[in-house]
Amino acid sequence: MNDLKNQVAFITEGADDALHDAGIVSVEQTLKRAQTQFNAWLKLEAEQRTTQSLLDQLGFDYFKLLDLLTIARSRKHIAKYYDVGEIGKFPRRERPINVKADIDTAGLFPPLREVNRDIRLLNLSAYAPLRFVKHDKVAEYSRRYDMELAGGRSFRQLDREESLIHLMRVNLLKRMESSISS
Repeated sequence: MNDLKNQVAFITEGADDALHDAGIVSVEQTLKRAQTQFNAWLKLEAEQRTTQSLLDQLGFDYFKLLDLLTIARSRKHIAKYYDVGEIGKFPRRERPINVKADIDTAGLFPPLREVNRDIRLLNLSAYAPLRFVKHDKVAEYSRRYDMELAGGRSFRQLDREESLIHLMRVNLLKRMESSISS
């Protein structure tokens, strides 16, 4: 609720009595009470800690404060609680029009399946130097860089490098997605 308190302070420019005319005598006291009631609700047994019990515990002034400052309301809420004769009815909802744009209007870009296949063919050897270590040195590098994990498992440097290569392939696809010129 501290975030809410800061937002309200920003909206009211720190004036504790800014909403007095709307029935909120003290913004700070309203939020303090709500925080106290929320903390008490948190201490309830799990089966008693329901949304309804929280709503019952929080004071009316807290909900009034939220109602005053909350902008987003659903159509259903507005139709139920506001005089639509005075404010006007909502327009009839039209079905959305879905537009699927081609990735390349000139038809020069290869299909994504083909691009993915080509990327998967890349060796990306620079990201896997242990592939090129002499066979008699593999054990030494394994001792240096492999890690023992809990449960008797290990995380080998070779596995790290293979994972990095897979990430780099994904990065290439993401780069292509963000800029077709790439």
